[in-house]
Formats: sequence, C-alpha cells, structure tokens
Amino acid sequence: MTLEEEYKFVGLSKPKTIVCETAKQDTFRPNTDNISKERFDALWTLMENGDWSNAKVLISHNGINNGMPVNPVFISVTNI
Repeated sequence: MTLEEEYKFVGLSKPKTIVCETAKQDTFRPNTDNISKERFDALWTLMENGDWSNAKVLISHNGINNGMPVNPVFISVTNI
C-alpha cells in the first residue's frame, strides 16, 4: 500500500537532496531520482529567492516505522 503525506520542508542541497522533518522533528531525505535536473534547478531558484518557512513536501511511502516513512519518494513541494 502506498500512502501520500506532507512533511515540513527543512532543507535543499545540490545535486538533488531534499530534507524533510517529521512531527517529532526527526529528519529524512526522500528519494529524488524522479526529479529532472531542470526541475530541481527551478525548485532551487524558487526556494533561494523566496520564503519557504511554510513549505511542505508531499511524499509517497510504504507506511511508517518508528515514526519515519518507509521508502519515501518525493512528489512535490506545496505551500510556497
């Protein structure tokens, strides 16, 4: 079963790393293999020039284990 949930967006680094935070303030990095370089660069520019304190990352995953999503995969960024 695949689930989709939003998590707090807390970081972005090149080449293609997105950092998310759970409600318990644990961080994780969803798989970003599905993001093209162009799409990531556009996200980088958007986040670099804007306020992303309320941004959320929508991910798909296979459930929760010890409060962390299992096999998280990036879908999109929301609330920007």
